[in-house]
Parts: sequence; structure tokens; C-alpha cells
Amino acid sequence: MEQKGPMSLEQIRAFMAASEEIRFEGGNRKEIYDWVRQTVIEQQYHVQGKAGKGLLRGYIGKTTGLSRAQLTRLIGQYLATGKIEERGLPPTLSKPVHAGGHRTAGRSG
Repeated sequence: MEQKGPMSLEQIRAFMAASEEIRFEGGNRKEIYDWVRQTVIEQQYHVQGKAGKGLLRGYIGKTTGLSRAQLTRLIGQYLATGKIEERGLPPTLSKPVHAGGHRTAGRSG
């Protein structure tokens, strides 16, 4: 998505009211995350009031197609660390969850 500069909250409000369905055309997750980070920074998300934060979340969600849960995680990550990064997969378990021959269901025999 190309912008000439940061949009004001009023411009975002007008965009939200006028647009039906617009999607971000990022090539991959990194581009989308970078755009989200840039938008959060430009709009000074951390100093917005409740209404401003809600408007920004709606705008980012509508534009990128990210879910509310994804937005909450990404914005929380930015507020905590100052960056938005892809999370790696959790390490695989070396043992089965029910190791040691414990019975979890069935008849005792």
C-alpha cells in the first residue's frame, strides 16, 4: 500500500466510512507486519485515547485482513518491545505428553 504521508484520524475515519472492502497487497507477512508497525508509529497509537485506538485497529484490520486477535498480539508486541516480528514456531516436545505409560482413558485392567 502506498501513501504519500501519514493520514490524520479524520482522514482514516472518512476512509473507513467510504470504503467497502480494501485489502493490503503485501507480498508476504513481513511486508504486512512492517506496514502495521509503520502505521502504529505514524499515528502515535500509544498516546491515542480509546476512540482513536479503536479507529486505528479497525483501519488496520480492514486494510490488512488481520483478525482482532492478531492485531492485539502485534500491537501489544510493539508496545512492549518497540518492534513487530514474526513469532517462530514453538520448540517440539522431546517426549510425548503422556510419557511414562500413564493411562489417560479406558478401562483399568
